[in-house]
Amino acid sequence: MPRNLRQTQSSQTDNASRVRTGILSAILLFVLVAALFSPSVRYPLSDLDDADYIAQNRLVTRGFAPGALRGAFDVSDTTASMYMPLLWLSYMADVTFFHASVRNPAPFHAVNVFLHALSAVFLFTLLRRLRAPPLWAFLLALLWAAHPLRVESVAWIAERKDVLSAALGLASTLAWLESARSGRGTFPRIVLLTFSLLLYAAGLLAKPSLVPLPLAWLALDVWPLSRIPASPRSPDFLPAILRAAAAKLPFLPFALVAAWLAVARHHAVSGALAVPWPTRLAAVAPNFFFYVRKTILPLRLSPLVPEQWHFSLPVILLSLLAAGTLVAVLWRFRRSLPSLLPGVVWLLLFFFPASGLQPLPMNTVADRFFYLPAMGISIALAGLPSVLLPQVRRVLYAATAFLLLPLAVLSIRLLPVWSSSQALYEHVLRAFPGHPLASATLAEQIIRDTGDFRRADALAREALARLPYAHHPAVVHVVCLANSDSPRAALDWLGSFPEPDSLRTRANFLFLRARLELALGNSAAALESLRTALPLCPGNSTLRSPMLLCGLAAALDASDRDTALRFARQTLVFPSVSSVSIEHAMPFAIYQWVSGFRQDALHWFWRILDECPDRLDLWNNVVWGLATASWSPADPAEVLSKARHAQSLAPDPDHPGILDTVAAACANAGDFDTAVQIACRALDALPAGAPLAERIAGRLELYRQHRPYREHGFDRIFHVVFGPPESVL
Repeated sequence: MPRNLRQTQSSQTDNASRVRTGILSAILLFVLVAALFSPSVRYPLSDLDDADYIAQNRLVTRGFAPGALRGAFDVSDTTASMYMPLLWLSYMADVTFFHASVRNPAPFHAVNVFLHALSAVFLFTLLRRLRAPPLWAFLLALLWAAHPLRVESVAWIAERKDVLSAALGLASTLAWLESARSGRGTFPRIVLLTFSLLLYAAGLLAKPSLVPLPLAWLALDVWPLSRIPASPRSPDFLPAILRAAAAKLPFLPFALVAAWLAVARHHAVSGALAVPWPTRLAAVAPNFFFYVRKTILPLRLSPLVPEQWHFSLPVILLSLLAAGTLVAVLWRFRRSLPSLLPGVVWLLLFFFPASGLQPLPMNTVADRFFYLPAMGISIALAGLPSVLLPQVRRVLYAATAFLLLPLAVLSIRLLPVWSSSQALYEHVLRAFPGHPLASATLAEQIIRDTGDFRRADALAREALARLPYAHHPAVVHVVCLANSDSPRAALDWLGSFPEPDSLRTRANFLFLRARLELALGNSAAALESLRTALPLCPGNSTLRSPMLLCGLAAALDASDRDTALRFARQTLVFPSVSSVSIEHAMPFAIYQWVSGFRQDALHWFWRILDECPDRLDLWNNVVWGLATASWSPADPAEVLSKARHAQSLAPDPDHPGILDTVAAACANAGDFDTAVQIACRALDALPAGAPLAERIAGRLELYRQHRPYREHGFDRIFHVVFGPPESVL
């Protein structure tokens, strides 16, 4: 066999072996990353943003319903502070094709895990294109993917925007790099560039933080593509950089539109945050140092970080010193390690949006903000093995592999933080005691479960002491004042609170004011607040429907049936009613109950029952909700009296469902012997094995132990009578 032919066959065999090794490495990487984050698939939605993005977003919960595409691209929607139509479409796809829902969130989580593992594979492929040895590229990609700083972006469904935009951005980069192999690739250069452009546009529609991506490619034009001379002194440097920049011009319109939409949406939702420019500039170095520290020592990780908790003069000086040291090191090794340039450029460009120059309404810094920038570290180190001796290279590989183990363990230990909203907020408070949002959310849970307004208000006050203008603890404090003092005291305090910058928060405060005014009997003032609040409320938010229901109740309170009918027809609960009456205030009463205004809710319940004395369904539902509540302002004896009246309305006083309600009311009033007798009568009237019989039997055991039956009955009643809250409200 001729020597040239043997060499060709040998080269083909080597290429095939490299391709096979690369594919197997990519599959192994995908499996390892997916397995590491797979526990998150079992987690529920969190209260933090998942409610706004999914549970309370009708656009998402209806899937690909008529008008879904138009709704996703609606530039006036203020559900989020960024323009992200592809994010909404991805959630809709989960709902439509994988049957994801509030009660079945596993598909939402699984897609997040899939996209993160896919991004790890794309990063591995990119590192191979940047001449990293196969094992080193594998380790660097796994190091990025398994780092605890990634947990937040993967386990938090609302952060789908991170993993989706990253996957699209990396795919766009790979297509652009492949186009540089014009004449040697499988596809024509124009096809690859078009594909790269489409992927880039899609990534911007998932999250506008991809805007700097084409600028990062300019560093790749220097190395490894060698389209731009490495030295600015080269006579061809300026013409080369102009040519390279001109090649990125097709991407420029997409970047400019995305940047403009991001700023406009941010201002529409959060307002123009008044942060002086000296403060913004002073925050850049500490913010960067924050991520450096978290990367090296990933401890005290939290999705919520108090504003400027790390911001002080010593930290600023230390951060500037660290930045200067980093610049000196980079300059020293700029020639021997050319991968430093594209890596550092990537890191700094994607860090810029989170640098503090553009103030953010909730977090100055957050672990998730480093999802894209951290890839720059792996890119910067891609060429490191080429400058090391073989013995040192083996030590490097072994040390990196060893480092992966504790990082993976930390990620595994951090994942359960997202297993429930309570676990999440307790974790935040362990990391940052007194954090306003975490304190307020736990206070809401205390109100819901125990009605201990003193304890809840203590948490809210502590949060307000740390951050006086935090709106979430302010709302909790108002609820506590309304219950422990009076609606008037709560309204007066709310009037002294500064007007929020965020339009959505302003709408919420106006809605809160309307509810307090209505509780005081000032229906005209309540309607005026609602008319101001409704235009500020996002069209797809479930806050809009409670506002309309409040307007319906206020109009009924004012005996203005025409206005009440107009409000009713705008709701999803009563869209086609021809007339309204007091019973149509029931959804608002239930909303007041579940949101902590239980005294006011009780007022509406009694009013509805008094004006509907013959409506057995209303009487039975209200009595059941009051008799089984975890806590209630209602007199148990009065609830039992209402239960007896409901029994008298029934055609069959021994109906098992009615008897079940009366038994629950007896137990709630402390008369457990009678509760046992009535529950036994209900069981005798039911066939063996009936679902209701099993439930009553369980309650009977509680009564025999002198324990009342407790549940969030009004939540279930709302679902049964009006439909799932996530689709109705």
